[in-house]
Amino acid sequence: MKIAIILPSLAKKGPVIVAKEIVSELLQKDLYVEVFYFSNIVEVNFECKTKKVSFLNFSIVENFDVIHSHGIRPDLYVSLNSFVKDKLKISTAHNIVYQEYLSNYNHFIAKVVEKLWNLAWRKHDVLICLTSIMESYYSKLLSKEIIIINNGRGLLKEEVIDNEDLKLICQLKERYSIIGTACVVNKRKGLHQVLELLVEDENLCFLLIGDGSELNNLKVLADNYGINERFISLGYRDNATSYFYLFDYYIISSFSEGLPLSLLEAAQKGIPSLCSDINIHKELFTDKEVVFFKLNNKISIQDAFIRLKDRENIFRKNILHAFEKKYTRSIMGERYIKVYNRNLKE
Repeated sequence: MKIAIILPSLAKKGPVIVAKEIVSELLQKDLYVEVFYFSNIVEVNFECKTKKVSFLNFSIVENFDVIHSHGIRPDLYVSLNSFVKDKLKISTAHNIVYQEYLSNYNHFIAKVVEKLWNLAWRKHDVLICLTSIMESYYSKLLSKEIIIINNGRGLLKEEVIDNEDLKLICQLKERYSIIGTACVVNKRKGLHQVLELLVEDENLCFLLIGDGSELNNLKVLADNYGINERFISLGYRDNATSYFYLFDYYIISSFSEGLPLSLLEAAQKGIPSLCSDINIHKELFTDKEVVFFKLNNKISIQDAFIRLKDRENIFRKNILHAFEKKYTRSIMGERYIKVYNRNLKE
């Protein structure tokens, strides 16, 4: 079996990281894989052959059995490509397109992109969704086979972190408990709620790893609340997960998500985690594994954090067990291989 993975670029973003995990597992099973990408952004290294190609270079995939695309450009490339007519065409949907584009643009752009993407998917044989929430949404829009495969993560590589960062964080840990997160900093992430939690708990410090359009607003809000010294923004760090061992607690306060890799990464490290009570978080973990809070509800997040602190060792054990049972790279890879094999036989 020869598998072609089509990506928009090799940028260090969620879909590319997931594709890398899939590729790593396919190679473990001695399958032949090549990765093709369009934009010249190379931040993620793959263990197989990679090649930058033109969007109009359709013939590069004619000798492959499986064409697996991630993203709107790759999906459009497959849908317009006559060379893949007799190939198994699979796409992984990494989010609910309308919600993602609505949060970043507006209703009109979100609907146009969703319509275009749906047209591309109609040429695919199988659509992979990350959650039952996504599957339910897309099954109403598309008449095709839709399969749920959760994201998975391999063992995270520990890298040396910046000395100045380490010195700062260790100084903070002498005085405070640290609640942390790593993400793109935008409104959808709901990080203002974490600052509101700090106002009520003077023993808590918020460590944010990431950058984005909402960061300056958060700094202004922290200044208004008088908690500047307990809100530490390190900016983007390429090795963000290497900082996780310094967190006492993890928080994901989003208003919407596809399938948050950062939460799986925190789970792999057994970090007691606080999650907004959106449906995707409730699908991934139970209230025995994480503690949920209601969005934009100060009392709810305060009560949730108290519950997390009171039973942190239990939550630490349970979230790690959930990860090992459901969200490893090997589990994800096996499911993709089953989809490839079953559909090729058909």
